[in-house]
Amino acid sequence: MRRDKRVVRAALALAGQGRAEPFHSIELVAVGRDRAQGRPPGLYRWGATRPAVGLLVYDPARGDPVVPAGRLAPWGLVIECHVADEES
Repeated sequence: MRRDKRVVRAALALAGQGRAEPFHSIELVAVGRDRAQGRPPGLYRWGATRPAVGLLVYDPARGDPVVPAGRLAPWGLVIECHVADEES
């Protein structure tokens, strides 16, 4: 079998899988905090167990964090830890 046919078959198989499961909870963490573990801004899957837990690293200089549409389940929970809460 030629390589290009294998690539087409793999692409068709992946296309049928749909989007990843929405997160059941997402923790919001500012860039530079210990919990962010040096990651750049973005949404990351945290842990290998279900229910799916996400870690949203955001830059406070760019404004309030925004959870991407469709990535949080309708019953999902968003957890935000403010800097003032951590220091007290």
